Amino acid sequence: MHRQYVITGIGATLAMIPCYYSKEIMIAIGEDPEIIDLAATYVYINAPGAFANAFAFQNIFFGV
Repeated sequence: MHRQYVITGIGATLAMIPCYYSKEIMIAIGEDPEIIDLAATYVYINAPGAFANAFAFQNIFFGV
């Protein structure tokens, strides 16, 4: 069971790396500057919740 927490933590951390660079990614693909600020703020606010949600699903499926 504890192995799954480590695996989930590593996987969720790796999935959060693109979220950290979301503003630069959107600039690189040529998104509208007004949209970039709004979208990057949205990603920065929701990223911690998505990280915590990975652990919540783990607890639901494994019955902790």
